[in-house]
Amino acid sequence: MITVSSDSPARAPRSRWLVPALAIGFALAMAMLARGYLEADEITHLLCAQAVWHDWGHLVNIWGRLGATGLYALAAPLGPVGPRMLAAGVTALTGWGTNRLLRHFLPESRGGHFRRHATAYAWLLLLAQPCFLLHTSTVMTEMLLACTWVWALVALCSRRVLLAGALLGLGGLMRPEGWIAVAVWPVLLLLWRGGQTRRPALREMIQISLSTGLALLPMAGWYLLGVVVWHDWRWLAQAWPWSPVSQYGRSGVMFLGAALIALAVWMWVPVAAGAWACWKNRASSGDGLHVLVLPAAGFFALHGTLGVLGLFGSMSLPRYFIAVAPLLAVLAVVGLMHMDSRRGGWLRGAVITLALAPLAVLVALRYLPMPLTVEQAQLEVIVRALRARGINGGDGLIVWQPYVALRLGLNPGAPTQVRVFSRAALARAPAGTLLIGDTTLWFTEGRPGSAELKKWGYREDPDVAAAVDAVPVRFEALTLKAPAAAGEHVRLWVKE
Repeated sequence: MITVSSDSPARAPRSRWLVPALAIGFALAMAMLARGYLEADEITHLLCAQAVWHDWGHLVNIWGRLGATGLYALAAPLGPVGPRMLAAGVTALTGWGTNRLLRHFLPESRGGHFRRHATAYAWLLLLAQPCFLLHTSTVMTEMLLACTWVWALVALCSRRVLLAGALLGLGGLMRPEGWIAVAVWPVLLLLWRGGQTRRPALREMIQISLSTGLALLPMAGWYLLGVVVWHDWRWLAQAWPWSPVSQYGRSGVMFLGAALIALAVWMWVPVAAGAWACWKNRASSGDGLHVLVLPAAGFFALHGTLGVLGLFGSMSLPRYFIAVAPLLAVLAVVGLMHMDSRRGGWLRGAVITLALAPLAVLVALRYLPMPLTVEQAQLEVIVRALRARGINGGDGLIVWQPYVALRLGLNPGAPTQVRVFSRAALARAPAGTLLIGDTTLWFTEGRPGSAELKKWGYREDPDVAAAVDAVPVRFEALTLKAPAAAGEHVRLWVKE
């Protein structure tokens, strides 16, 4: 039976503080040692955070969003390592919230290995999720959403419904899924109230209404800030970057793969066992069903629908599920506690081995700590060539690759980047204009190909091309990059 527990054993095992300390230390170490970027999205978030210090209008950037851009901007003057250290702090706060949430679902019995070491396993099963492990110190939005959501649910389990709504609303400033969570919040509260001690109906409805209002407040404030910046009440719709039909097409099959990868395949077993335990005990305690199972299942259903139908730029990426990683970790610990009595000691060794396997694999693949990808190393050659020519931006440079923009200190939306959207501007560029082509974004997101560039008078710089091609190539299993067309490489183009 799952009940609320004070979790105060007479002698707490050392694993209760040792595993969290090691996990937080790991996140901080990855923040300091990382040299490269797993995805271009992280670089764009860094660019937006840095740009806030020159133009605070970036706080209402739809892509970056206030909750991510504003927070990371606090550490942006320290360079990439500053926001990454801040991101590691968010990971630590998320792990702490996961442990606090788990306390509400521990059985009263003091027996059992997984019950005694529940805190350690909560942290371990967070890091057992490969994408959570990869993003412990990346400047992204998924971990921020996970942090706000887990603490909102901690507040809800503590019967602090108004605080829960306020915390949930912060998620709307970080990712679009946060908006959907606010929309369904009153429904979740009604379901959750159904399993609690009855109160007068009017009092319940007032409390739910106030909590929902507090959840809406952050987004309403952000919208009004955008009205002030853009001088247009329709700014949100006009600045929205994604059309209803995704440019990436339907990704239903990818969603199934992402769902398996998100939990390293094996974790689905204890998660399912934990969900079943919550379902069986729904009559005596509805918290597990309404706080853990329904939000996690709803999140998977949301992204499954977006992927299958190909809507709103969804790519069915495994990292999306970082947002519900704390719920999955808690469900897995609950499931392991119920499996422990029937499986004997071998289960403990299997869980620890499987949980550490992603770390071993990612270290072996040289993704931890994150090095420069092959393409980023090639772009670094171009950055050095530009600096040798005394070029750090300006009208004579055209670039769409965020890594180059970051290394040259270019602001998002600068003319060097905006002109890539106009074929006419590229074709009419004056002689001597330098253009950087890459395989991740330029040639795979509709920019002119090499044949078209040559037609307009652009020619590859042969010396830079030779230096780029001399960069050692290695196998990169996780690098998110669509296959480039034949003959399209990282190049510095010069307009003749």
